[in-house]
Amino acid sequence: MGRSVPIETCRPSRRAGPLTRAANEAEVTVLGSRGLGGVVGFLVGSVSLGVIGKVRSPVVLVRRPEETDATASAEAPVGTGDRVVLGTDLDHPCDALLSFAFGQADRGNAALQVVHSWAPPPSYGYAAILDAGVGSGLGQRAAEGRTDLLRPWRAEFPRVEVTERAVRGPAADELLRASRGARLVVVGRRGSRALGFHIGHVAHAVIHHGAAPVAVVPFE
Repeated sequence: MGRSVPIETCRPSRRAGPLTRAANEAEVTVLGSRGLGGVVGFLVGSVSLGVIGKVRSPVVLVRRPEETDATASAEAPVGTGDRVVLGTDLDHPCDALLSFAFGQADRGNAALQVVHSWAPPPSYGYAAILDAGVGSGLGQRAAEGRTDLLRPWRAEFPRVEVTERAVRGPAADELLRASRGARLVVVGRRGSRALGFHIGHVAHAVIHHGAAPVAVVPFE
């Protein structure tokens, strides 16, 4: 993953500032938990959440191995083999997010499972309900959009085996299912330096309940 800042445990408030400054000088920041009860422990004291919300580089959240194993074995994993899972939004494509996910899969000789979320424009709401053909047409255009989105990355990383799944609406549940048995789940955090960054509900859900390490990649 490149140079990183490893942190084994998350302590309250005073550490957020120094961690954020150190993270902004690193390619990747790795935050771990120790004795805090799994992924929820990342949010105790809001230290990790504060770092994730402010830094300009990816942050990877890693559980203790026994916690990850227990969560992953609670239910049969979705998919097989060594996988990196990527959550993307077709309405807000992001090169930084795609580059990070493809790069991690390529370095680790892992497959990449891409979960796309899409939604029809609000003006299509009633039309899609009354005419199924409208919804299918929008779905076809979404499929074409994700093909175009991934084409240059497939070419740049030819060794990476890519599978796709499209989800109409928020993709949190699908990402949580896909996280079981995965090596890493990659999600984005959108915002701007002027207006601040926002950790969306999908990223929140994966951070809280994902069964694999989670990488949060900022983009504007």
